[in-house]
Amino acid sequence: MAYLSTNDHVRLYYEDNEVTSEHAVILMHGFGGNHAEFINQVAYLTESGYRVISYDHRNHGLSDRTFQGLRVSRLATDLNNLINELQLKSVDLIGHSMGASVIWAYLSLFGAEKIQHIVTIDQSPKALNTDDWAFGLLDDTWANVAFTARNVEHTKMTVKRLPDNAYQAIRAVQADHAFNYDQNEPLLLNHLVQDWRDVIHTYADVPQLFIAGGESPLWSCDYAKTCQYIANDQATVTVIPHTGHLPHVEDPDAVNAALATFL
Repeated sequence: MAYLSTNDHVRLYYEDNEVTSEHAVILMHGFGGNHAEFINQVAYLTESGYRVISYDHRNHGLSDRTFQGLRVSRLATDLNNLINELQLKSVDLIGHSMGASVIWAYLSLFGAEKIQHIVTIDQSPKALNTDDWAFGLLDDTWANVAFTARNVEHTKMTVKRLPDNAYQAIRAVQADHAFNYDQNEPLLLNHLVQDWRDVIHTYADVPQLFIAGGESPLWSCDYAKTCQYIANDQATVTVIPHTGHLPHVEDPDAVNAALATFL
């Protein structure tokens, strides 16, 4: 348990199992989430001998609350600050939902020199539905993006009952460090208007795994197959059946098996 001070003076909470290695797996949660979502991935990857780091984005979990930098590009810079602070030379990035967007923003801003593998979990690279993209969020378009953002708050994200240890860990963080949806709406809106398809294509040579919830309430899991095509058919796709938007929490065994094969 530790804190990183970013270059714009915001403290971010992170956990590092401190396995001796310059190579690390970094786990990133989505909008409104926190590091505890990955409790079962941390345990599994640690048992497998990986150095594992999980952290809370600004305004999430145990990290500082601020009105500064509520945009995905700033969160990507926070990730870069973390990688540099810990002097990591080789990294696997795993991001759920908005955490996936943070990965794509990081690649766009800082390149893939230090990145060995990329795993994104149930995140379409484009949340807006347009004539050339049918895998956006709900009925989200440029005309109603603000309205759709409010609907996200009231959407049931899961299909399966969460494992007790994950549920209790997430709730324990939320109990003392509540997430303020209204304060962070600018961040969600910024997230929803991005289009990362060019980044997926540009970095197709970096091994990419797209994990999708088979019954995600936000978009069709078919987005992942389309991303595979965008990545010149070099990416790997795994659909976790009978899970919603949080397959890593709902079915950790299936997701951990996919990670083991891919990493």
